[in-house]
Amino acid sequence: MDKVLPRCLEAEVAVIGCIFDYPDKAFQAMSILDTEDFYFRKNKVLFKAIKELTTQGIDANHIAVKDYLENKQLEFDVEHLYSLEEGGGIPSMLDAHARMVKEKSTLRQLITLCKQKENACYDSQDSASNLIETIQEKLCDISLEHVQKIKKDLVKSPTEWVGDLIQNIEYAFENPNEKIKESITTSYKDLEQYTGGARNVNILSAYSGIGKTALALNMAVQYAVKSRIPTLYLNYEMAIQELSNRVVSILSDQKYKSIETGIYEGEHVADIEKVRKAYSELGESPLYLTHNDGKSVATSISLIEKYALTHKIKMVFVDHLLDISPDDQSFKETEYITFGRYIQMFKEVCSKHNIKLWILVQQGRSDNRGTSLGVQGSIKILQKADQFLVMSQSYDKQSTYLTLDKNRHGSYPFKWKLPFNKDTQKIESNWQLTK
Repeated sequence: MDKVLPRCLEAEVAVIGCIFDYPDKAFQAMSILDTEDFYFRKNKVLFKAIKELTTQGIDANHIAVKDYLENKQLEFDVEHLYSLEEGGGIPSMLDAHARMVKEKSTLRQLITLCKQKENACYDSQDSASNLIETIQEKLCDISLEHVQKIKKDLVKSPTEWVGDLIQNIEYAFENPNEKIKESITTSYKDLEQYTGGARNVNILSAYSGIGKTALALNMAVQYAVKSRIPTLYLNYEMAIQELSNRVVSILSDQKYKSIETGIYEGEHVADIEKVRKAYSELGESPLYLTHNDGKSVATSISLIEKYALTHKIKMVFVDHLLDISPDDQSFKETEYITFGRYIQMFKEVCSKHNIKLWILVQQGRSDNRGTSLGVQGSIKILQKADQFLVMSQSYDKQSTYLTLDKNRHGSYPFKWKLPFNKDTQKIESNWQLTK
């Protein structure tokens, strides 16, 4: 009697049903699963349609999937599709169900490989050395795919983590320049001397109008344009045209008003050429900007998943936290709990894809303005941050300052006077350390 191949119908159904009910979860599932990971043809057809629709920016609910399959004149199980319309998988269990599907898929691949190579061994048409080499290569491919898609054991034994520690320390000692190259840094060396560059969770806070978006955009330009690091800028506050003009202003070192109006004060031809050069550089750069209408945390998480998969982003900016539209659960929570939960959600998805996260937070009017305590929900937000930066102004509004108010990996506080040109939105690299 033939053995039944590893599969789990319940897990496959749970994944697809969850996506039907919560289409924004599609990219989360796609980060773990491919179409061929599904064993049952009826589920394989549905997931392939889900992938096609999702990559086109269409919500893959059951109606959209049905229409897609009918328009393509593809054969599918209509009753099965309708059975998944309601009572789909639980969102919080999506990763677990997807990993189960992937686990069974990997086992089937191993079985197939073993059978193929067993027959090859009996045929003896190839040398043992070649067979071993082929098996090793195939096993390596399967292993890499599996490890990349499914998280490793969360708990490491002392032997494992100490071994990893020794290896990393020794490698860093033997290859110092290479480790420096791997760190995500900017030309703002005065700051990074104390922080070591962007950490997992970086919070940038300021009162409205101080310049936190300007600093974030300057950093995004440094990462994406200067260092070619794929960067996603989640913009909740301003129109895409305004945001784009600010980026061009920074890169071209031309006044924002000139770019907006087309009226230049200096040599008109020379100035416009600088702007054109900036447009060209940006067009070739991996800097991705969003419109300001996708303000829900679910949409944001979905975009991070998407661009991590499709464009290998390594840096995400959230501008800004307080502008995120609350979900249903948020109404049952106090504000500070909500903000902390949002940061945790961003942290988890970014950690999954090895992405550094910058979150902008607006300060309220208080006596603590210029410190982390001036932020709404500051305790919960501060707890999540690896480093917390606060922008402030002098009383005459002529000078702009940046304070390192928390640094999980080094000393603090430190305060710098920033060379900030408000006309061009550009922040130069020669920072002045002050008391």
